[in-house]
Amino acid sequence: MSIIPIGPLMIRADIVIFLICAAAGFAALRIRLRQMPQREWILDTYLSVIIIGFLSWKFGMLVFDPIRTLQHPTSLIYMTGGVRGIWLGVVLAIVYAALRWNRKRGSLACC
Repeated sequence: MSIIPIGPLMIRADIVIFLICAAAGFAALRIRLRQMPQREWILDTYLSVIIIGFLSWKFGMLVFDPIRTLQHPTSLIYMTGGVRGIWLGVVLAIVYAALRWNRKRGSLACC
């Protein structure tokens, strides 16, 4: 686990890589969807899915090992949910995207 020091903060390299990839994906979507009428809806959904996935991964340790995490709450700053946290984030992000898409599709069908 490598750490990147930014002033007084110590940020894990995998989190920095995740944030760089998420920003690159957002920029690519903004450019690619320039002419689409649903552009804002897609970008909002993408950003929400990324935030849900990241928070689920980061706080996955609280879900999978609550006793140790509650004994040492500062471990949430430096630790993640690991592979299980990533899968939790993926599942929650897919569920959110599916529910949002279903709600959008339902609102288009009624009008």
